[in-house]
Amino acid sequence: MGSSNKYATKMTVALPAVVLFLYAAAVSAGALPGAEDIESAAENARLTLEKFMQESFELRMRHEYSGRFLGEQDKEELRKLAKGASNKLLTIAEGQRKLKQQIEDYQGEDWDERYGVTGLWRRVSTDLYATKLAKCETDYYFGLTVDWSIFNKALQQLREEIISLDTTFSSAGSRLLRAKILALAQIDSAWNVLATDILNSLTDQANVPEAIYFRAAIERLKMARLVTAEPLDSLAQEITQSNCADDFKLVLSLASLRRRYDPNGLEKTVSLWPQTEDFLGSLALADLSYSLKTEQLTEQNLQKVSIFEAELAAGAAWKDKAQDHKKLLYQLSSTKKFQTPLILYVTALAFADTSPTKAVNLLVQASRLSQSKESSKLNIELFEIAEQAAQLAYNLLAEDSTQCEPVLKAFENYVKIGGERIDKELEYIYSTILNDCGFSKEGEELLRKIANRPAGRWRNRARFELTVNAIRQKQYREPGQKGTLLRQFGSLVTENKDCEHAKAVKELLSEVIGEIEEYESRTGDFNEMMQEVKTAARFCYDCLPDRQSTLLLVEACVLAAGKDKQRLSEAEVLLENIGQNSDVNVVRCRARLSCKQGKFDEAAGLWAQVAEMRKNESPAANQRSWQWWRAKYYELRCWAKCPQTKKTDVLHTIEVLEHRFADLPALWAERLNSRKKQIE
Repeated sequence: MGSSNKYATKMTVALPAVVLFLYAAAVSAGALPGAEDIESAAENARLTLEKFMQESFELRMRHEYSGRFLGEQDKEELRKLAKGASNKLLTIAEGQRKLKQQIEDYQGEDWDERYGVTGLWRRVSTDLYATKLAKCETDYYFGLTVDWSIFNKALQQLREEIISLDTTFSSAGSRLLRAKILALAQIDSAWNVLATDILNSLTDQANVPEAIYFRAAIERLKMARLVTAEPLDSLAQEITQSNCADDFKLVLSLASLRRRYDPNGLEKTVSLWPQTEDFLGSLALADLSYSLKTEQLTEQNLQKVSIFEAELAAGAAWKDKAQDHKKLLYQLSSTKKFQTPLILYVTALAFADTSPTKAVNLLVQASRLSQSKESSKLNIELFEIAEQAAQLAYNLLAEDSTQCEPVLKAFENYVKIGGERIDKELEYIYSTILNDCGFSKEGEELLRKIANRPAGRWRNRARFELTVNAIRQKQYREPGQKGTLLRQFGSLVTENKDCEHAKAVKELLSEVIGEIEEYESRTGDFNEMMQEVKTAARFCYDCLPDRQSTLLLVEACVLAAGKDKQRLSEAEVLLENIGQNSDVNVVRCRARLSCKQGKFDEAAGLWAQVAEMRKNESPAANQRSWQWWRAKYYELRCWAKCPQTKKTDVLHTIEVLEHRFADLPALWAERLNSRKKQIE
């Protein structure tokens, strides 16, 4: 505007005193702009541009990365943001122009003191320039969104506005913006020449700010249509050694350019600036997703995508929500080039809920790949992937029993990779899967391996499963095997209360209790055995609370009570609930209970009743069944303990029985003989 004493001669003009007084009053009333007004307007402009840059950052980076808008929504959103910022900056600039005009129109003698030596007049002028330049920058991005029919016209108008603006001030920033407009506009080759000249001047001059210098260098390389990646590599190294090394947008712009000319450009950038990896991943994901949506992701175009870029996209999909990118991930994982652990793993996660079979196969495939697979960025051990595949496979089989093939493949793979590290629960589950899928021999072998371990929950579970299998398959041909199996079941059932086996166990329990005297005669720890039998009986009663289970529990309780009559109360209650009944099994249970309670008269009568009921079970008149001899023996035993009974009568009865009936069972022959010796 000139010297700060511009108005010195004007101050000599005589003014009426009243006018000077009124003007002074107006100034003192605050009508003139001050430093706060100027600072506030400049700050408002700065914040407006900063807000636009922040809100539009991803949209602008997507456009730079892809060289296009990823759909109308992106274009419309950027247009809206740019237009809003441009209008606000226009309003701020108009306010700054009025401030500047007020300062220039001020006629007071203290003008220089207010606006000259303080630098406020020059400050408001440079601020106005900065605001207008900021508006041009937002208008540049707005110009990207307009229709092609008016695209070049819009850029021409913007260029003229910047040229007009530079008649007052000129900055490296405005020259860079002019060069970008010249390079972008498709008018004639002369514009490209002008753009190159401006960019050369920005990169050749020593006093250009570093940030402008590097951006100009990137724009110049964009226009150069590079043949090799060397200039980009050199520029990257130069940036790392400058004060712009942490300029995120600058690095992303460089990465986007390197991607076009160098298959390893993105990987090189991330190796120098690891902090860019996540954002570049989101850009890669957006670009590939748009190509897929617009049917441009052909096999030919896919081959142009680097493995590193595909993995960046997969990683971004994983952080976002993998299932929302299923189609893209599946296309990548179906291309041999991109079958890396990371891409296969993330694709598996995407399909885990909707297509678990596909997910299992992908996880198995991922886990089988070598750790040295090119560009593998998956920070999960292959063993962990194999374990996840096995867990998902188990859930799959629970939902669909026909899926044996992928499930078995997943578990075989897990065991092979994991070795001794495999989870013991999954190992046990594998044994059940083998059995369910028709490989019962292999399943039993694995169960035995688990059962033979010195300790552990799954060792006990395997022992239980083997016991149950033996019970269900009736693997008790040898004498005593029934009792052994039942004892094993009783000792393990407290940890494995699965009622699925109740029916088979009840059948075995019935046979063992039916032959309990055989076990009593040859089992050294019979009392301990009966505690385990009682546990098995309670399991059957809890799972199948019918009359048979009740009677089995009654009999087990009586037999397990030993000499402790206090432990007979449960049996009493159970029998009372059954009520009076002439069924032979009910009578036998009452007979056992009465005998244990010391009610020998009552017990003898009940055993006699059982014997009567069993009398006709034998095929011949001079033969009796095993169960009849049992009843007869206990009848005699209880009768012998009655006070009024003569020992000679008992002895005589035994001798008569021995001579009258043929085929006396060895057990009862032995016991009757022992009873005779006690009497004699």
